[in-house]
Formats: sequence, C-alpha cells, structure tokens
Amino acid sequence: MTVLNLIQVMKHSRLERKFNLLLLLVFVVGIILMGSSLSIAMDYQIGGQAKLLIQTMNSVRSYTSDHIKPLLAEQLRSESAFISETVPAFSAREVFESFTQTPEFQHYSYKEATLNPTNLHDQADAFETNLVNQFRQDKTKKELSGYRMLNGEKLYYLAHPLVVSKPSCLQCHSQPDIAPKSQLMKYGSKHGFGWQLHEIVTAQTVYVPASKVLELGLKNLALLIGLLVGLFVAMILVINFLLRRAVVHPIQQLTAIADDLSKGTPTLEQLERFQTGALGQMSRSKDESGQLLKAFHRMAQEIFQREQHLKQMNQVLQGSEIKERSRSQALENSLKQLKQMQLKLIQSEKMSSLGQLVAGIAHEINNPVNFIHGNINHVSRYSDDLLTLVALYQHHYPEPAPEIQQQADEIDIEFLQSDLLKVLASMQLGTDRIREIVLSLRNFSRLDEAAIKAVDIHQGIDSTLMILQNRLKAKPKGEIEIIRDYADLPLVECYPGPLNQVFMNLLANAIDALDEKMESAKGQGSFTIRIQTAIVDSNSVQIKITDNGVGIPEKIQKRLFDPFFTTKAIGKGTGLGLSISHQIITERHIGTLHCISHVDSGTEFAIKIPMQQKSDQDSDKEVF
Repeated sequence: MTVLNLIQVMKHSRLERKFNLLLLLVFVVGIILMGSSLSIAMDYQIGGQAKLLIQTMNSVRSYTSDHIKPLLAEQLRSESAFISETVPAFSAREVFESFTQTPEFQHYSYKEATLNPTNLHDQADAFETNLVNQFRQDKTKKELSGYRMLNGEKLYYLAHPLVVSKPSCLQCHSQPDIAPKSQLMKYGSKHGFGWQLHEIVTAQTVYVPASKVLELGLKNLALLIGLLVGLFVAMILVINFLLRRAVVHPIQQLTAIADDLSKGTPTLEQLERFQTGALGQMSRSKDESGQLLKAFHRMAQEIFQREQHLKQMNQVLQGSEIKERSRSQALENSLKQLKQMQLKLIQSEKMSSLGQLVAGIAHEINNPVNFIHGNINHVSRYSDDLLTLVALYQHHYPEPAPEIQQQADEIDIEFLQSDLLKVLASMQLGTDRIREIVLSLRNFSRLDEAAIKAVDIHQGIDSTLMILQNRLKAKPKGEIEIIRDYADLPLVECYPGPLNQVFMNLLANAIDALDEKMESAKGQGSFTIRIQTAIVDSNSVQIKITDNGVGIPEKIQKRLFDPFFTTKAIGKGTGLGLSISHQIITERHIGTLHCISHVDSGTEFAIKIPMQQKSDQDSDKEVF
C-alpha cells in the first residue's frame, strides 16, 4: 500500500481506524529512521577509527622528522650509514605493524601508496593510483574515503595526499647521483627518483574492515525492531480501549447535538436541553467530553446573545444614518481646506527641508571621517616603523631565505616601500578635503540656530559656495570665476539658516544665467560672479551678488518676487526661490532686497539688513 492510498483510506475511515493507521505510519517511519540512523552511526564509527589512525600515523611521521632525524644527523652524514628509523614512512609503517599485532586490529592495514616509491612495499595498485591522480587533478581536495573490495573483504578506506613540501626531500628523490650512497646500497637507483617540489606523490591510506561492524549493526537493528513491534501491539490495544471510551462515544453524542443546532439560530428551547437529561449529566463531567460540551453550550449562548444584540444595533444604525451623512460632508469640506493649507506649507518650507537634509548628511559623515582622519597619523607612524624594520632586515640580512625572497618578489617590496607613504599622504589629503566639505555643509544648514544669533556672514557665503562647487568647476564650454570682495564686517545678528537659504537661491540663479550665456556664446568670453560686502548706514550691512550673465528683461523685473512666477522652462523652476528670499529678508530681518539687471549685461541682487535685530528674547542671542 502506497502512502497516497493510505491517505485515501484515512479520509474515509472512522476516527478509531484513522488513529490506528496513523500510529502504524509513525511506527514504520520510525523503523526506517532508526535503520538510517544506525547505518550513519556505523559509517561514522568506521570513519572515526580511520581518521584516528591516519592522524596517529601523521603524528609519528612528524615526530620522526622533527625529533628523531635531528638526533641522528651526525651519523646520517656518513656515506656508509643508513638509518631506516629516520625515514618518516618507515617509522609510520613500523608503528602500524606493531599496532596490528593486537588480535582486534589484525585486519587493519596502512599504506603510503606511491606511484614511484623508493621501497617497492609502498607501490600503489590500480585503485590507489586512481586516488593519487584524483588528488593531482584537484589539489584543493584534502581527503578521499569510501569502500572497496580487497581479497574478498569489504574495507573502508580513508586517503590523504602527501606532497613534496621541503627542498630537503629532493636530496633523496630527485636524482640518483646526489642521493646518499647508503640509500642506493639498500634500495638501488631505479626507484623513488624524479620527484619534484610541491608534487603529490603519495596517497596516505588507512584500510578498516567494515564487515564485522556492519554485521553487529544489523543484529542490533533486528533486536530493536522485535522489541518495538511488541511494544507497538500492546500500545495499540491500550490506546484503542481508552480512545473508544473517552473520545469516540462522547463525540458521537455531541455530533447529534450539533446537527440539531446547525439547522438554524439556537432557540431558548434548544439551550435548555443542555441543562436536562443526558446532556446535563455529560456537562457535569470533569473529563474532556464534559469540558467540550460546556464550551459548546457557551458558544450557543454567545451566538443567541450576539444575534439579539445585532438586531438592536441595526435599528440604532438605521436611525443615525442621516446624521452621519451630514457629518461626512462637513469632514470632506474640512479635508479639502487642510490639503490646500498643506500644499502652501510644503512650498514655504522647501528650502528649510533642504537644510535639514544637509545637516543630517553632514552629521552622519562627520563621525566616520573624524575616525579615519584621526587614525591615519597612527597608521603613517606604524608604517614608518615597519618600513624601518624591513630596511634593517634588508641591511643585516641581504641574502634572505628563498621563501622570503620569493614572497618579496611577489609583492614587489621596493615599490611597496616607496608607494605606501604616497598612498597614506593621498588618504590624508582626501580626509582633509572631506572634513572641509562637511564643515561647509554644517555651516550652511545652521538648523540649530533658528533664533537670532550673531554670526560671520562671510562664513555662510563660503559654505554655500562650497555646496555649489560642482556647478562652478570647469565645464566643457567655460568656467565660472568667483570674485570675493569682502569688507571687514563684524558679527551680524540674523537668522543664520534662512539667510543661507537666500544666498543659495541668489547664487543658484546667477549660475543658471551664466550657464545660459555659455550656451549662446559657445564658451567665448569670461563668466564671473562678484560677491561684495560692506557696512552702510553705520548699523547695516550690504551684500551684493553680481553676475555678467544674460540679464533679466525690464518688463518682468517687477514680478521677480511674486510667488510662483518664473522665467525658467517647465520643470526647471518653481517660482518660489526669490519669493521666499524676499520674505526672509524683508519680514524676518527687516531689510531690503533689490534687483538691478540689464539684458546681456548681467544682474545684481543687493541685500541690506541691520547688524542688530530687535527681539523680545534676548536670551536667544549667541555669538559664533
């Protein structure tokens, strides 16, 4: 029976049979999972033994190479002496043979399977040759494992690649004429030569017999299945008895009651049935069936009460519908008025939002830039120290080890020494430039200075020019020159943020006029913006922004400060910049803003504001 057929049978079966089929399905799945888990556990046990053995052999090899061979170095220099114990492969094989003297491990084997071995005992067979070739084809592969049949027995194998990693190995394995004579006397000159540095020559392989482990696992699985079958049968009998008594019979009675109630909204007569007769006895029971009947009774009462409540609410809603319609109309009219006011506020606060955005960006950039800027000095000092140390090494050790010389050539140490300080100097210059830009952004926004404060007017102008730098730099058809003609001004009391917005509007308009002139003149001529400041009337300052752009026709100069009036193409201007600027100067600063312009000669905007503003809140004044 397939799983799909079993599901179809469960759909059309009674509750008791469904429960039995579900338990059977859980039992079968459990048996399958236990079998899989046991198989995985056996594989893990065998693999763990193999890994432990191969790690042990590697430890013997390392100990022989690092400790035994240095102790016998003097004897090895003799041409007639050959000490097998100094060879890592020999030591590993001898230790493993002693290990296999134990009866429990007599069928285990270890082999350093080599394609061209010095000792023919290590000659790789066809299967092991394939392992070596796989390691050579994919040098990132560090391990191969699996099962193979050898002499009629199933063995688990674990293989690691062995690489010629030291140049000293080539003394014995490169050419016979440079090999120790004692080696040639013992093994001859035909095998174990021609090896190359970094070549994979051996598959270090451990073989673990798997048949006994698998046989024991199958016996345990059979015993476990037998015990589970007996437990399953007993559990089915007990569960069926309890299920029929505590669940099936109560549900049958409740089904009959629910069928009566499903024919319509509960009535008072039906609700009274829950308190009398058999239903009343069931509701007084404390088991699950009694609790279910009580919940069903409460649900029927809730439905009856909600229907009565809905009827009353329907009558109330019908009476208040006319009132709600009139209120809805009033709310709709109010909403229209609010939308109109919202549009006006959005337009009037447009430049203020720009200032908030600029201040936020400047704040977010400032911290990481300060961190980088503050650490560049430390990095420069550390780099000087390291380069000095490298120079000392080069001076005292002019002929380094081959590996060090190879690494120095790969990284081009001479170029690195000369270029590193240049890179750090460039980074220092870059962070200085970023800090200047951030400072200009913060000076321009001045959002924390909403009250009247004494500030440096020139600083606000320079910050605005910094923000507009990308529009002032050299262009294909010309470059705009900024001429600063600043007077020696004292600190001026003003609203710094709004005043910077005025500078932004006027300078942006001047740049637009010069861009238009560049297009018509095809880059011929000079393009300048002159900014002049001066003290006038002993208590006022004047700021003039003059360009030699296309100018403004006289007939439209009178409308320059009207809201939504613009001479620019659709999509390039809103007509609010000069209107808002005029409002900021005349209403907030009690000053004047005038425009003098001639077509093809240029335009001049003159701002005049008092150096001291009248304010009822003297506590708001601060000096920056």
